[in-house]
Amino acid sequence: MVVAGDINIDVLGPNKAITSQYQDILSSLNLHQHVHKPTRITDKTSTLIDHIISIFPELSDHDVVYATINIKVTRFQTNKIKFIRNLKSFDESSFIDDFKTLPVAASFGVSDADEKL
Repeated sequence: MVVAGDINIDVLGPNKAITSQYQDILSSLNLHQHVHKPTRITDKTSTLIDHIISIFPELSDHDVVYATINIKVTRFQTNKIKFIRNLKSFDESSFIDDFKTLPVAASFGVSDADEKL
């Protein structure tokens, strides 16, 4: 079992009652908190409020490796089609034929629901 999250209990402040209670609960359940460095740092404070908890005494002997890569992704362009149908002379078979020709697959490249219309 591994639980990770923003617990908002600063384990760097062991003199606080809530921190002590939290660590007692983890200990009584034989759980281990694996993050040991501050996870929120400001100009005036540093706290360790984001935790990874598990039943394993040691998860890994390696530090996490990560990279941030800034790339520009070109946005998929779609042609907007607007057709207003006169419902007074609605022809269901004509509507179905028209609907079959719509480029529905093009909407899969668009994340904004309004742009899919």
